[in-house]
Order: sequence, then structure tokens, then C-alpha cells
Amino acid sequence: MSNAIESVADYLTKEGWEFRRSEVDGTIEMEVSAPAGRWLFIVRVGENERTVFFHSLCPLSVPLESRQRVAEFLMRVNRCVYIGGFVLDFDSGDICYETYMQSNEHVDPLGTDFPSVDLNLAMMNKYLAGIARMISSDVTPAEALTEVVTGVRADKKYVYN
Repeated sequence: MSNAIESVADYLTKEGWEFRRSEVDGTIEMEVSAPAGRWLFIVRVGENERTVFFHSLCPLSVPLESRQRVAEFLMRVNRCVYIGGFVLDFDSGDICYETYMQSNEHVDPLGTDFPSVDLNLAMMNKYLAGIARMISSDVTPAEALTEVVTGVRADKKYVYN
């Protein structure tokens, strides 16, 4: 197993998270329960063993007829986030929020603290309701984003772009 995945496992243990590890490649999986919902969180190490990827898998699958609107919503959301981003698989309708951390040969910034984990989980928690609203209603992507960002229903006079 890589030192990076061991560092992440140590961090999650220290933070009190329960998780499973793949015996094959050390990939970490854990169920997340947050105010907005429940989803699967996966941690894996890249081929060079210097990059750690964090994935929150959205519990909702986007129906074919909603994918274009949801894609627009996610692109608008991605303009608001600075680390990581939402990805929509147009073939399956699956959504994932992805972040990563990288180290180099001389310095190991992975250390024992993983802000990418907390940020990743926070972003899925924050935007999950907007994703659900986009799937289940005829709200526009700009209106849904306004509701998430401001916490109130968007009126037609003002929407967050």
C-alpha cells in the first residue's frame, strides 16, 4: 500500500470515520451521512502514488431528459468552487464531486491533515439539494443555484449567475 493512502486512513481514523479498504489496491470507501443526504465517498491513489483522489458519488442518477439542464447547473456551480468540481457522466447520469491532493519527490504536503476530504464532503452536502431540485422540477439552473447560494427561492427579478 502507498504511504499516501496510509496517511489518509490514519486521518480518517483520527477523525472518527468508519471506512472499508480494498485488499487489492487499498482504495478507501466510506458511507457519508450528512444533513443533505447519504452518499459513497471513495479515496484512491493515482498511478504515480503522489496524487490522492477524493470522490463523493452523488446518490441521485440524472434521467436522460434532465442531463442537459443538470449539466448547466453543475457548470454554474463549478464557477463558484475553487478546489475540485462536479462531473456528470452523460452516458450513465452519474454525478461525482472530485478533489485531489498532490505531493512531489522532495516534499510530502499530504502530511496528516486532509482539507480536501472536508471540502469534498461539504460541497456534495451543499449542492445535493440543488441537484435534486434540478431533477425533480422545472426550475432553471440559474434559479436553482440562486436558491443554494442565498438559501431562499429565486424570484424572476434576480437570479445568481
